[in-house]
Amino acid sequence: MIKLEPLTGDHDRNAFDCDVEALDNWLRQTALQHQRKGISRSFVAVPNDDPSVAAFRNDGYEDVGTNSIVGFYALTSAQVSVDG
Repeated sequence: MIKLEPLTGDHDRNAFDCDVEALDNWLRQTALQHQRKGISRSFVAVPNDDPSVAAFRNDGYEDVGTNSIVGFYALTSAQVSVDG
């Protein structure tokens, strides 16, 4: 029903809405920039194929298309130095 793939400029980031404004804004405005700079890597869940799009629409998500993001996660690395 869904597939996971790296975020690209072809994905419809503006239509994503998870009801958490900070996450919505980060995906829309920051995720792709950070990916291009190597700060983080974002992966998106998108419908696998046209039958999957139809299934989302049948479940009441009429705006879902083949490039719609239905979920995402991001990975980044960090280091904290602790002087002991």
